[in-house]
Amino acid sequence: MDGIPPERMVTDSWPALNGRPVLRRTVAVGLVLCVSVGAALVVRGVNALTVGRTGHETDRDRAERLAGLHPSQHPGVGRYYVPVGAVYTHTSDGAPVAYLHYRLGGGKAPGVGDFLSAYDLPDPGP
Repeated sequence: MDGIPPERMVTDSWPALNGRPVLRRTVAVGLVLCVSVGAALVVRGVNALTVGRTGHETDRDRAERLAGLHPSQHPGVGRYYVPVGAVYTHTSDGAPVAYLHYRLGGGKAPGVGDFLSAYDLPDPGP
């Protein structure tokens, strides 16, 4: 090659690193770490933006949350009682009001007492 010393080839990325294997290895490891951290941050960002989005909340979800019977409010409790009807509205003064109608969805000997104990509800009064 004309005018290029033999110790420096055109294909050398960083001619100053030629003949320094420890420095070359350190730069390579640093680049790999930077790319890995960058990829992890991208994955973390995408995950943070997409996880937890439940979509459109329905009147049934709002009514269950208002009544304190939503599954997220009682972790570990089986879903034996499935709401089949819900009305969620507001009174004239703006207070939310909900009506829920449940059906049994399975379980061992489900009943009113089991429903009340599953959701930590008091016994109904007169």
